[in-house]
Amino acid sequence: MSTIAELLFDRGAAADQLRRLLDKRATALGLLTYGLADATRQVADAVAGLLTMPVGNLIFHAWTKHQAIRHACAQTAGRAGGAASVVVAEHTLETTHRPRVNLDIAGRQVPILDLVVTLTLHIESVVVTVFEGRVTGCEPGAATSTAELGVARPGGDSHPLVRRELRRVSLQWEQGGPGNR
Repeated sequence: MSTIAELLFDRGAAADQLRRLLDKRATALGLLTYGLADATRQVADAVAGLLTMPVGNLIFHAWTKHQAIRHACAQTAGRAGGAASVVVAEHTLETTHRPRVNLDIAGRQVPILDLVVTLTLHIESVVVTVFEGRVTGCEPGAATSTAELGVARPGGDSHPLVRRELRRVSLQWEQGGPGNR
């Protein structure tokens, strides 16, 4: 399964691309570096680290609210080895997260950057796996994505840093299911 960083940047390039973006826009973003020579690099590395979250972690919670999946969870809960597969037809999932980057100054956490990460997945048919009452993964499926990263501004809007659309995103994912315990 892809990570948020891979939806926004070429594989392995997130920190370098973020550093260049932050270097160019530091003043416009109000990024305070507190006189640290490598603050932009540290912030870029921290943001890149936040973006390593697998996309599956985001969609997992949405799928646990889907009625057919909830039913499969209820049917397999408390049954040793109870498993079910649920076909989820075409749908769209949207999620927004607002992580914060802090700078440690003399042991005190000082917030220096509030981010806005927005992800939209247009999912084709996918098969979600349920094992013993829990969503444990999904079989190969495909989606298109639009991912956006911005810096939050007062008043709720954001200054965009990067936006990327991908035609194909892999949705294969497995966690804690049979053979994976």
